Amino acid sequence: MSPIAIAFTIYLGSIAAAMLGVALRLPSRHFDDSSREVVRNVLGLVATLTALVLGLLVASAQGTYQSLGNQLGQMAANLVDLDRTLDYYGPEAAPARRLFHRAVQAEIDRIWPHGEARLASIRPDDIRRERGQFMAIIGRLEPREEAQRFAQRRIMELVTDFARMRTLTVNAAEGSLPGPFLAVLIFWVAVLFFGFGLAARFNPTVIVALSIGALSVAGAMYLILELNHPFDGLMRVSEAPLREALGTMTE
Repeated sequence: MSPIAIAFTIYLGSIAAAMLGVALRLPSRHFDDSSREVVRNVLGLVATLTALVLGLLVASAQGTYQSLGNQLGQMAANLVDLDRTLDYYGPEAAPARRLFHRAVQAEIDRIWPHGEARLASIRPDDIRRERGQFMAIIGRLEPREEAQRFAQRRIMELVTDFARMRTLTVNAAEGSLPGPFLAVLIFWVAVLFFGFGLAARFNPTVIVALSIGALSVAGAMYLILELNHPFDGLMRVSEAPLREALGTMTE
C-alpha cells in the first residue's frame, strides 16, 4: 500500500475505534472514581508510548531523507573530482573519460527518466558492466611520471568510493517499517482512540476533536512512510546535484 493509503486507513480506523467507544454504553458501575483512574492511567501510558514512537520515527525518517540528499551531493562532488582527475592524467585517459560521461548520463536517465525516480532502476548490478570496462581501461594505462601514477591511484579510489556510496544509497532508498512494528503502532492508536471515545458522549465538539486527533496521527504516519521512501511519492530527493555535476563535466 502507498503511504497515503496507509495514512487514510489509520485515519478511518481511529475514527471507527473512537465511534465504537462513544457508542458503547457501559453500566454506571464502570465509571466510578477508581475505574476512571485506571482507564486514565492506561490511556496515559499508551498515549506516551505512541507519542514517543511517532516522534522517534519522524526524526529517524527525516534523518534518512536528509542523509540520502547529502549522499547524492557527495556523489556529485566525487563525479566532478573523477572527471577532473581523468582530464589531468592526459590524452591517454580520454577513452575512459568518454565512457565515464556516457555511463553517468545513462545512469541519470535510467533512474530519473522524466524527473521522477524509479526505485526499480536503482540497482548496483546495473552499472557493473560499465564499471568493469572503465576499470580495465584505467588498469591498462602506463603512467610515465609520478603525477600520472598519483592520478591513476586517485581514479581507482574515486571509483571504489562511488560504488560504495551507491550501494549505501540503494540500501537507504529501500528502507521501510517492518509489518509487525507498524501493526503494533496501529493497535496502540486504535486503543487510544477507543479510550477517548469511551469517556465521551456523541456531540459535534467531540467529533471535531477526535477527527483532528486522528488526522494528526495519520499525518505523522504519512510523513514517516513518505520520508522512508525518498525516491517515491511526493517528497522525492532531487537529482539536481548529479545533473549539475554532469553539466560541469561536459563543458
